[in-house]
Amino acid sequence: MRRLPLALVLLLPSLGCPDGGFDARGTEAAVSLEWRIEGATADGAACAAVAASRARLVVHLRGGDWHDPDLEWPCDAGVVETAAVFATATLDFAVELLDAAGEVVAWSPWQRHTVAPGDNPLGTFELTGALPPPDASLDLAWTIGGAPAGAATCTGLGAESVALDWRIGAYQGPSWSWPCADGAGRVELGLRSGRELDLRLRLVDADGFTLVASPRASWYLATLEPGDNALPPFDFPTAEERGPLAVVLSWADGGSDPVLYVSCEEAGVAAFGYVLRDEAGSTVDASPADAPLACTGYFAWPALAHGRYELTVEGFEEASGGEPAWRAECWGLLVEPGAPDSYLCRVPRLP
Repeated sequence: MRRLPLALVLLLPSLGCPDGGFDARGTEAAVSLEWRIEGATADGAACAAVAASRARLVVHLRGGDWHDPDLEWPCDAGVVETAAVFATATLDFAVELLDAAGEVVAWSPWQRHTVAPGDNPLGTFELTGALPPPDASLDLAWTIGGAPAGAATCTGLGAESVALDWRIGAYQGPSWSWPCADGAGRVELGLRSGRELDLRLRLVDADGFTLVASPRASWYLATLEPGDNALPPFDFPTAEERGPLAVVLSWADGGSDPVLYVSCEEAGVAAFGYVLRDEAGSTVDASPADAPLACTGYFAWPALAHGRYELTVEGFEEASGGEPAWRAECWGLLVEPGAPDSYLCRVPRLP
């Protein structure tokens, strides 16, 4: 991330950059759904068995996963209807259960539905709880431009390591990483057999910034067997088209009615954190989790791979962080020829 001088920050909001957002949010379509836990009705006992306190509907878009406080309910609700918060669109939905600390403890597979004006029944989501102990190992290899990875090719791209991301349905597991120049890595009894896994490798620089992913904008699907498993090599391109992305942040002033979006100083935002994800949901760049940054009205990336991005921003009243008082998910940030190179992200204050 790169911050610009204040003089330029003050100039940019007048340039008319478009809002970051995704047109799946609207006022036309509502959805209704039901969830079950390990094959049982989602009642108090079933929720207690997986230590779940609430459920949320997750919507997967090209920019990442949409988590909305208005799409959360008590775990034992079991059957719900939403307000009309969607536009007409084809979307992927999943349900997650969260414990009292906000950790995901159960999840469903994704379901794809086209929603239209009015109510749209999504049917039943079957949730599974805690994963069984890991019983599968995985050998991975990667190439660069079709050739074996080595010190020269990795250094030429500015790559230091390769990270493996994986998920089961809506559950995102922890990542593993290896030196880029090794050309191969092994996960020793760290994955689960018998479940469909989404797998993806990322080429990462010394600062933790994702240079490129493989597959580029999707995931590799695999179901592992107990014991040893191997996959064909993942290939990273030697060069990729890149472009700049800039975001202007405007913060809600909680003391005004109607709400005004103003500068950090006017809103009382002391610090902020962010996560930038690509269109497959992998983290490209993020602020340190335990060290929020001084609040700013503008920041930028000079060279992102072409594609669509999503930015999650949280604002804090104290410079040391703590509980966020502002939060936004800014969708549809497009990096490609002809696309705007700056977007306005309005960050509302949390209730």
